[in-house]
Amino acid sequence: MVKMSFCFFFHVDEKACLPPDIPNAQNKKNSKDWYENNQRFWVKCDEGYELKGHHATVICINGTWSSVPVCEKSIEACGEPPKIPHAVIIHQEYQELFAADSVVQYECEDGYTVEEGGTKEYITCMSGNWTEGPTCRARPGPGNGGSAGGGTGGSTGSGTQRTVEVKNCGQPPVVPNGDVVVDNPMFLRYQCAALYKRVGPERVKCYSNGMWSDVPICKATFCSVDTDTHPELISDGVKIINDGGTKRLPCVRQEEWWTDHSSVVRCTNGRMSRSTCCSNLTPKWVSVTPESNIV
Repeated sequence: MVKMSFCFFFHVDEKACLPPDIPNAQNKKNSKDWYENNQRFWVKCDEGYELKGHHATVICINGTWSSVPVCEKSIEACGEPPKIPHAVIIHQEYQELFAADSVVQYECEDGYTVEEGGTKEYITCMSGNWTEGPTCRARPGPGNGGSAGGGTGGSTGSGTQRTVEVKNCGQPPVVPNGDVVVDNPMFLRYQCAALYKRVGPERVKCYSNGMWSDVPICKATFCSVDTDTHPELISDGVKIINDGGTKRLPCVRQEEWWTDHSSVVRCTNGRMSRSTCCSNLTPKWVSVTPESNIV
């Protein structure tokens, strides 16, 4: 029996491009063998890196890629976690760079424990730095009085508290018009509802004394007018005006008016002001009277 071999030849356009070689980018695994002329290539950086200049796409032009972006270390990323005496990092493969909000877990060696009596604790990458790590102390042996330093370590007396896992503080604080969007072992992150903006810390932490750190508030970035409570306005329910915006609300027509009238409502920094009923032919620069002066 005669075996035959077949050879196949593929022609690649001279204007095509090979996949771009971009250090610290994720695209290498999914890239094709080649890209046609004028075809775009989307670049995504590895975790902990960000695009320099924010240009995420390159174009194959006559066999050459247009300016290839650079993936550089993010200022929010952290380097290697700190080495802590008598503790080892668990459930984590070695890596040199960690993205923001990354969590690393330590475990004390046999015979050592953290202050609360456990053996495991987390640290988190926040704004380019690791949060404070645990201190693993030797377990007190029989006859040592069960105390190595006489108390809780003095954190309360110094006015500072060590950060611990959020589960130690119980239910997350309630923020009106806000929700927890990140539930990290070491912190909570809140996001305000639409038409509200956050005032205060973005992250909430749990302290070793069981208390939460300062909680943000969600401040309204709009004003509301209940037309049903203003007899001079045509009743049409509650109207919303975005902060910095204005809106004309139609007024109840009077016999002496030749044209339709409306009241101009303005919202500035969450405070509403409203004009008297004026003709719709009146320019928009009509003076606005503070709401507190309106009866």
